[in-house]
Parts: sequence; C-alpha cells; structure tokens
Amino acid sequence: MAESQRNVFDVFESIDQINTVDSDVEPNMLESDDEDDSNFDPQSIDEAVGSDSGSDEDHGPPPERRRRLDGPGNGVAGAADAFSDGWSRDLGGYPVSAVFRSAPGLHIPDGVNATTPADFFSLIFTTQLLKLIKRETNRYAATEIARVGAAGKPNSIFKLWKPVTLVDLRGFITILIHMALIDKDRLSYYWSTSPIITTPFAAQIMSRDRFLAIMAFLHVNDNDTYIPRGQPGHAPLHKIQPIYEQLRRTFTSLYTPKQKLCIDEAICPWRGKLRFRVYMKDKPNKWGIKLYELCESSSGYVSDFEIYAADPNLSNKPVDVCVRLMQPYLDRGYWLYTDNYYTCPALAYQLMERGTVSVGTVRHNRVGMPKCLANQSVAKGSSDYRVKAGLCVVKYADKKNVNIITTCHDPTSIVTVTTRTSTKDKPEAVQDYVLNMAGVDRNDQLMSYMPLRHRTQKWWKKLFMHLFSMCLVQAKILYCKKTGSKVCLGEFVIQLGTEMSHNFFAAKAEQQRRRSVVSPAPPAPKPSSASRLIAQHSHYPENIPPTPKKDKPYRACHVCYQRSVKDRGGQKRIDCKRRETRFWCPVCKVPLCATPCFQDFHSRKNFL
Repeated sequence: MAESQRNVFDVFESIDQINTVDSDVEPNMLESDDEDDSNFDPQSIDEAVGSDSGSDEDHGPPPERRRRLDGPGNGVAGAADAFSDGWSRDLGGYPVSAVFRSAPGLHIPDGVNATTPADFFSLIFTTQLLKLIKRETNRYAATEIARVGAAGKPNSIFKLWKPVTLVDLRGFITILIHMALIDKDRLSYYWSTSPIITTPFAAQIMSRDRFLAIMAFLHVNDNDTYIPRGQPGHAPLHKIQPIYEQLRRTFTSLYTPKQKLCIDEAICPWRGKLRFRVYMKDKPNKWGIKLYELCESSSGYVSDFEIYAADPNLSNKPVDVCVRLMQPYLDRGYWLYTDNYYTCPALAYQLMERGTVSVGTVRHNRVGMPKCLANQSVAKGSSDYRVKAGLCVVKYADKKNVNIITTCHDPTSIVTVTTRTSTKDKPEAVQDYVLNMAGVDRNDQLMSYMPLRHRTQKWWKKLFMHLFSMCLVQAKILYCKKTGSKVCLGEFVIQLGTEMSHNFFAAKAEQQRRRSVVSPAPPAPKPSSASRLIAQHSHYPENIPPTPKKDKPYRACHVCYQRSVKDRGGQKRIDCKRRETRFWCPVCKVPLCATPCFQDFHSRKNFL
C-alpha cells in the first residue's frame, strides 16, 4: 500500500516539475467541436502527463526543474528554440506575398436594368424559382386531394383548392415581405379586423384562406423522387434541395467579393425533432439547423453557404468545409479569416499552396502547433511568435491568451488601438482579425431585423423562410453596392413591398382582362315583366348556392329592400324592413324571402 502511494506521489511530482510554467489554456479552447477534430494533438497532453502503470518498478530520481521559457520581452531570445520542432523567430523569407487577381463587383445579366429594390430581389428570387414552386406546389396539392378524396369538410382546403398561378405566388411573396416587416404571433392576425391589431395590407392582396392553402401545399421538390435514408443516393436536404442549390449558384454568380473573406456558422432556429439538428451554446437561438457561410468581411454578403445535414457522403471536417466553400476563389489572392473551430496549420498550408492567405485564431493543441509557444508565459499586453515554412503563429496576452495563425502579417508589427476606456498596443495580426472576422455576424444581425419565425411542423418550411430572409438581405446589399445608397434594411424592404404590391395588382388586372377576352361570360338575362309572370319558366325558390367563404350564405331580399327604400320625401314606400334571406329564384338570380316576397315578385307587376 505504501509502495503504491509512493509511485502515485512520484508521478504527480514529475508532472509538477515538468509543467513549470503557468497554463495558458483558455476556457473557450476546451470546448469540443461538433465534429471529430482530426487536428487535435493528444500527444501534447500525453507527453506532459506521462504513464502511470501502477507497477513496483523504481522510477528513479525526479527530473531536473526546467528553466521558465521566457519571451523576448524578458530579454531571453531563442531560449525555447531547442524544443521548437523547426519553429523559430527567424523571419527570413516570410511572408510570401499573394497577388490579388480578381475583379470585385456585380455581374448583372445582359439586358437587365436593375435600379429598384424589386429589380434586385428578382435577380435573386427569380421567375425560374417561382415556376419551380408553382409546379411542385400544384403537384403536391393534386396528390393530396386525390389521396383524401371525398373525405373532409365541405369548406376544407381540399375541396376549395384552385391551382396556384405565378400571379398568386407573387402575391404570396408580397405578403411574406409584409410579415417580415410586421411581426405578429399568428398568421391569422394579419387578416384580423380587430382595431387593436388590424393591418389591412394582407387582405388586399389575397384572402386568409387562400394564403393558408398555399402555405399548406407549398412544395419545392417532388416527393416521388425521394430516396429513403440508408439507400444509395439519399439526400437529407431533398425537400429543399432545388431552391438550396439554385440560391447558392445565384449568390456566387451575381457578385464577386472583395479580397477579404470570412467563414463562420449561422443557425436557422428549429427546436423540433430532426436528425441533423445541432446545439450551439454561443448563438442567441441555440437549437437549429447549422449553416456554414462564406461572407465578404466588409459588407456581410454571403458568397456561398452550406447547410449541415450529417450527410455521410460529404465530409464535414472544418478543413474540408473551408476548402469547398473557397473553391471558386482559390489561386486568386484572397484572404480568408476563420475562428478557432476551423483554423489549424493543415488548413493554412493548404490555402497557402493555392495562393490564398489564411488568418485565424487557433487552439494551442492543434496538430502542428509549436509546443514551445504553447508552454510560453507571456506578460499581459505583450506578444511572442514562431515562424515555420511560411507560417507564423502569434501569441498575444490580453484578458486571456490569444493564438493567431497568419501567413501574411509581420509578427513584430504593433498597432495602437484606442477605445472609449483604454489604449492598447496589439499585434497587427490580432487587430486585422478583429476587423475582418465579423462578416457573418453582420449578416446575422441584418437577418434578425426581418424575422419570419412563425411556427410550422415542417423543418424544411422553417429553412425556406430562413433562406427567404437571406434573399432580402442579399438584395439590399447588392442594391446599396450598385446605387451607392446607404438605405437601411427596413426602408429597403418597405420600398420592395410597395413595389411588389403594385406589380401584383397590375398583373392581377391583366390576368382578369385576358380571361375576359378569351372566354367572355355571357351577360345574365334580365327577367322581363312578361316572363316572370308566367310559370312555364319554373320559377321556384331554392337555397342560395354556397360560396368559397360561406357554406350557407345569406343575401338581402330584393322585394324587402325595394320596399324599405325611402322616396324623395324621406318616407318609406312601404312600412317594411330590409331582411336577409337564404332563398333565391335560380332563373331570375334574385334573392327573395320564401314568403310572401317570392310570390309577390312573380305574380305582381308592381310589387311595391
């Protein structure tokens, strides 16, 4: 028992003597990634802890206490270079410059004169996309109506459904824009006539039941082409795949970003059951569908994005995600900024080989990191660095230790940063990272102003609304870049909604005009005095036919109304009140009380 205790004591004494410097492990660097981290180096921990086999073997005398690995600020240069594995402070041949070979700007298709908010929105949410939604929505509606058959209530959406048209979809999109501007708890509130919450705009575009019917049958892909999970060719994002792929192509083709880009995660809120739902504790909405976004650092424009769907056929390792998103911009001299979830020496070397600069915070236990710098104690406000094969790692001590990988910054260059409360000297790499890593955060902030967060039981519809909000933000950014306007997002969406509504009403009027020209409805014959007095035309009372809104409609009796109208002297022609009736004459097309008005109308020439 005593021998076992002595062995344990020897191990911990050895650990204490080896780890003679203060630990610089930051709290946020101990968090695990969502995926397996292939760049984590367990040897960096095993070498420090050693092996406790529990045997009676004599471990020998404890090792000598090592000197503290001081930084350049303490006047000791190169004290740790003997343990650096090729890392040193020698800046010879560093950095290697990367020439920017791209021409940033918009790429508007030939023949398109984009000047208004609606023009730029139509460049992203195209007519081709609307035709796809129209085709798949009508296909799904026909399938479901055939499946349900004669079941259901008479006024259900299955009985009252009419195939959706492009004009209907433009009205549907206009109402979504209205909902993005004015947030209400329930969809039905947008059609409410209560004075405290009424907003008549949606009701002017289309009825509530029509909007809800389109929302219920909304589809963007054919269900018959779905391949079940576990079979070859399965696509987890099948429900949203066409619009997802179309928007990615559109975002990339419409605009070439400036030199500095960044990659980070965004999240589409979703708390329902979903196989690839993730938890991100640092996000305002912690549960949802994760998106990897490649953004322009200065504006937040999303040049490309990927939706994480736990697809076994697609590698979700951070390095692979970065390389896939950067594929159109490699070998062109771009700068990529990443956080410590993505950054590692392996990524930096891959990008450097493809003529791309890499800058990002990095965890000290990544594979290939200089161990001498990880164990280095740096005084607060000072920094140290190591260079190897064109790659530089800068360690800066602020409130906590920050490790930066860069392939372009001079590690000895210091900039002065002045805030409202203090003035600090920081390495140029650290300050440049702070200024250019916020592109995704800018985009997330803008999208938070235009929420479409109404509840739905379908995860892909939630994602569809998220992508729709993204389109609004993208259109605003392109509009400002083309016109030079500094309009805020809210004002831009107001202008967009106004223009979309005007276009909808014009298209609706044109649609009705074309229908009247193609098949003009014959005018309803007016009953003559002679015909209505003859019973051969079979004038018998019937119930007024149901309408799309009412199963049992009521209308004002024609005879009672005429009798209740006042003459020029202000007196009623006959002492009678205006009445509502459920009956009419199907031949005369006139609503009448069953008795006595029906008989009076058909038997008296002057029934007043």
